[in-house]
Amino acid sequence: VFLCAENIREKMLIEIAHAMLPFLPCCALPPHPHTCTSTKRDVFPKSDLTSNGYVGDFYPLCSDLPPHHHLREGATYRLLGASSAPQLHSGDGASWENNPESPRLALDVSSPLYELLCAPNANNGGECTYPAKVVLGSTLDYSAPLAQSLSEYIPIVRTVCVSPPGSRPVYYEYVCAPCVKAAFFSDAKRVIRGSVHGDNVVDDAMCADPRTGVAGEACCLPGWEGGGNKALARRRCTYSGERMTFDAAVDRCATEGMEQCSPMRLGVNGDVQSLMCFDDNRAGYLWTTDRCAVRAKIGYETGMVARVDHPEADWGGQRNVPGRVGEDTVNYFPVHWNEGKP
Repeated sequence: VFLCAENIREKMLIEIAHAMLPFLPCCALPPHPHTCTSTKRDVFPKSDLTSNGYVGDFYPLCSDLPPHHHLREGATYRLLGASSAPQLHSGDGASWENNPESPRLALDVSSPLYELLCAPNANNGGECTYPAKVVLGSTLDYSAPLAQSLSEYIPIVRTVCVSPPGSRPVYYEYVCAPCVKAAFFSDAKRVIRGSVHGDNVVDDAMCADPRTGVAGEACCLPGWEGGGNKALARRRCTYSGERMTFDAAVDRCATEGMEQCSPMRLGVNGDVQSLMCFDDNRAGYLWTTDRCAVRAKIGYETGMVARVDHPEADWGGQRNVPGRVGEDTVNYFPVHWNEGKP
């Protein structure tokens, strides 16, 4: 189910006009609004047709997906071809697709996943046949020594590159199993997106469930709590657009001799890897160690509920929460009270 939150009023008028078409002898209608921008979709819970539950009630929580689920039995990959831009994932930067320096996740030829996606033809010199769809029939074996040398043994993948020697790279997209994200959750962390300006104010901050892979790492040097150069975020992504859980971000920074932090600024002059990972700051969120309170706003007359995020303030003393989860939000959705309205 994919509901748009963009140009709602215009689309409602078009829907009404289409519904009235049989009664109108002559009516020039604009195209039916079948398309919408994925980043502007309505992300809040939707009641099912029985009005006793919600769409997605019988799907697992995304926070409960097992580690490295992209390597487990049933994991599905679909052929993209020469383009590395995912089609089923959203939020990737507009600039990195045509930037050859943006890091991609390339599979090693010794990888079990490479073998399956390449599907070499033994009768044609072992050339890759590139199946349109690949479903893992069993969980791939990644023992500790092997995993250390293979790039796909990371928390979460989006697209992977199969590049036989002497051939052009071909990309596959991982199709994650259907799952749902809870609107309300405990132990939330503050995530940030966009630029951090000279006054140390972040453009965009909200709450995220630390058990879900929705943000990237933000690493600082030990002692970052005191500010200064140590509190400048360094990125250590494996590929452009990488997301991970909060614990995975902590581990990633620790591997690099740094700490997951709440950065004062983003980026360090001369840090090439950070520059590649920061290719588009608006594309995705970054984890911070700050806490974030997820609150409920209840409509007195309707009993409907809206979510309000209250993160810890940034280094500039501001919060800058998006309007959809701000204190003035009107994005209410229905809930099922045990005994009528509160």
